[in-house]
Amino acid sequence: MKSEEEKEMQLLKQYLWVAAALLGLVFMASGVFMVASALDAENDVRAGLAAEKIETTDPIALLANPDLYPDARMPKDENKDGLRDDNGAPMPPALDKVLVDTPAEAQAMADVIKVHTLKTTEGKTYAQLDREDPNRDFYLKSVTLRSALTQAYMGFRVAELVMGIGAITMALGALTFVVLTPVAYMTGRHS
Repeated sequence: MKSEEEKEMQLLKQYLWVAAALLGLVFMASGVFMVASALDAENDVRAGLAAEKIETTDPIALLANPDLYPDARMPKDENKDGLRDDNGAPMPPALDKVLVDTPAEAQAMADVIKVHTLKTTEGKTYAQLDREDPNRDFYLKSVTLRSALTQAYMGFRVAELVMGIGAITMALGALTFVVLTPVAYMTGRHS
């Protein structure tokens, strides 16, 4: 005859698969929520950036011209179309007007503003300018704009990170549901 403890253990083993299935479903639901929230946050950042109506010559194209912006950082997707001049050197993309509303454009625009600011202040930072220098106010305004653009860039990147974590969470939930649940069910039936 089985003791009370053995009966409880048998009952636990018999219904362990239910807990595994619920855990898998919770992970999948959490992952879906994270991805949906990240997409919503990305849309909010894009809408906020677009609402500022920063329309300018394509900052990515501007940065592709090293003669204009030698100290600026080029985005990773430099010269996507692979255009070359007569000497075989890469040509910058066309200098079209764009509405700054993507992470690459926001970061590139912040770099363009920094280069213009340092040219105006002859390479001096805010702290290096004399207190009476009229460029101090200009420098402070440029820092504000660059900070806002960099904050938008970071908002996009955090949303992408959350999307990735959400996808991993969904995958773990599916794996738990598809693999662990049947194993727990079979273990409970054969004991």
